[in-house]
Amino acid sequence: TGDLVAADITMTDPPAPLLSLGTNALSVSLPLWKTSYTQSFDVWNSGSVTMSYAIVDNASWLSVSPVTGTSTGEHDSISIVYDATGLATGTYSGTVTVSCASASNSPRSVAVQLVVDPAPVVAFTVPTSSSTYSTTNPIFTIGGTASDDAGVTQVTYSNNRSGSGTCTGTTNWGTTNITL
Repeated sequence: TGDLVAADITMTDPPAPLLSLGTNALSVSLPLWKTSYTQSFDVWNSGSVTMSYAIVDNASWLSVSPVTGTSTGEHDSISIVYDATGLATGTYSGTVTVSCASASNSPRSVAVQLVVDPAPVVAFTVPTSSSTYSTTNPIFTIGGTASDDAGVTQVTYSNNRSGSGTCTGTTNWGTTNITL
């Protein structure tokens, strides 16, 4: 009755989630006149058990949705909305942070960059480079130049008599037979 018995005991850590993100950086360039844009990235649990997570951002021009979630392995899509309303041209940086209290690799971050591009510069050269032009001719031609930091891809026109169209060219552009 006082004999000792030896036993092997193996201790293992309980299953744990592993926080995974589809990217660690996102960026967008918006022209000055476009006020919002949406991108997304994925969050998922590449470990075991159910993972609960929370998401926060640190910039007033940035928002995420949803701000909480759970994953047992499925990829959850997270929307990031860039709101450039009232922002001056320039580059803005922020961070989206995803946290899970039970994941050993938490928190994880996504660096976010927003570039607000300046408005293009457009100048008329045909029929005049003056800021005003008056004609009694019901059909006329316009032309000019356009440039911006990203490269102008199209020049369009419209008038107050329901006329509109696309000009030929981009840096140097023009169109004929505009009816008034």
